[in-house]
Amino acid sequence: YSFHQCKAIEAVLLFDSDKTKVPGVRTKPMTYTSQVNSDGSEVVMEIRLKVLSTQLENSLFVIQISCFETSGDKIVLLTDTLKVVSKPAQIRRRIQISKEPSVERVPKRRARGEEVFSALEDLKQGQAKQ
Repeated sequence: YSFHQCKAIEAVLLFDSDKTKVPGVRTKPMTYTSQVNSDGSEVVMEIRLKVLSTQLENSLFVIQISCFETSGDKIVLLTDTLKVVSKPAQIRRRIQISKEPSVERVPKRRARGEEVFSALEDLKQGQAKQ
């Protein structure tokens, strides 16, 4: 098959369950670029999923890729099922914090003013001992 026969290649994010289009809240849920190699035997696509609504977290999706041929025919492919997890680092942090005993957090580094004050106190104590 030669992909040079395609006048357009389109990708759409769908719910896996009913194959309906995923709505975009403020922006499109996905962006993509496609490039056909020189002999038309291969298409390379870069697909980026955008931030989805938290209600869609842990949902299953597929990407429908359509090739619209110059003859008017359309070839449709579906990807394997995808599971999107939003902000995995934040989720891991939330789980880790919930497992830790509730201890008041101590700042990792003192403010500059506190360091100066501490140094002055050390000097005073040193002079008092002499």
